[in-house]
Parts: sequence; C-alpha cells; structure tokens
Amino acid sequence: MRRWVGRSLVAVGVLHVGYGLFAYRAAVMAVVGDGVVGAVDADPERARMFWFLVAGLLTALFGAMTDWLERRGTPPPRAPSLGFALLALASIAALPESGAWLLAPPAAALLARAWSRHRG
Repeated sequence: MRRWVGRSLVAVGVLHVGYGLFAYRAAVMAVVGDGVVGAVDADPERARMFWFLVAGLLTALFGAMTDWLERRGTPPPRAPSLGFALLALASIAALPESGAWLLAPPAAALLARAWSRHRG
C-alpha cells in the first residue's frame, strides 16, 4: 500500500489552517486579545474563523491517523472511511467553488482500501 492518502490529508489540513490564519487574521488577533476563553461566542466572524480552523485541524489529525495506518500496511476501517467520504461529498456539494475538491481523491482511496480489505 503506497503512503499518500494520509499525507495528502495532512497537507490539506495544514493548508486550510494556514489560509484560515491569514484570511481571518483580524478575528484571530481579536480572540487572542480578548483572552481566548469565551471570546468567540458573540461574534459571527470569530465563529467562522474558529470552525474554519477546527475543520483544518481535524483534517490534519485524520490524515495523521491515516498515515499511521498506511505506514503499518493496515487498511482503514470502513465506518470512518465512509463517514469521511460522505463529509467530503457534502462539503463539495455545499461549497463547489471551494477547495473541498481536494478531499475527493483521498476519500475515494479510503473507501476503496476499506472495502478491499476483506477480499481473500
């Protein structure tokens, strides 16, 4: 099994966080300036920034876990692979002009690997 799925997801997650820190830099600085705790709730722009960064971090973490499995030659489990593919599909459908398309190849590979693992 060639190691590319996890690495690509880590890269997408890192790009997402990097872009988020740049695009939402005013909101990030405002949250930090307000002491972080409770500094997101009341402002929609801060909430968008928060969830944008969370999505990138979760993508990178899922990618790191996937790379860990790939390194060991272990196929990914079906449920998380299907869940990730559905999330990618929903993201592409909801935001077709976004970078969500970058999730399509790794999501497809996860599904293929997860369903081929039980073939004899």
